[in-house]
Amino acid sequence: MPARKLRLRLEYADNSSFDQVLPCVGTVDAFVKASDGKEWSLFRLDQPVFFAGHSYRHFLLLSGWAGREIGDGTETAVFVLLVRSKKKVRDGFKVGDFRHITWCKCIPV
Repeated sequence: MPARKLRLRLEYADNSSFDQVLPCVGTVDAFVKASDGKEWSLFRLDQPVFFAGHSYRHFLLLSGWAGREIGDGTETAVFVLLVRSKKKVRDGFKVGDFRHITWCKCIPV
């Protein structure tokens, strides 16, 4: 669990079909290490989004800019993985088990 609540807004994506669900706002529920050692943020949406025939309540986010962390008070670009089941997100998860859908802007709110 994060030490403090991180509220984020996701905007603009490089995937035009995913742009239809943006902007969206939510909270980082946890930080989770992937099998490659990178720490991802488990992002819980305030409102579920419907995309490609499925409803999503969570995404996994990873900063795409060197030296910028999610929620450090500045905007950053993030990679977005779709999470169909939060139960599959735990330390040691394999990034390839989740669909990488896009990158987008991540702005603290």
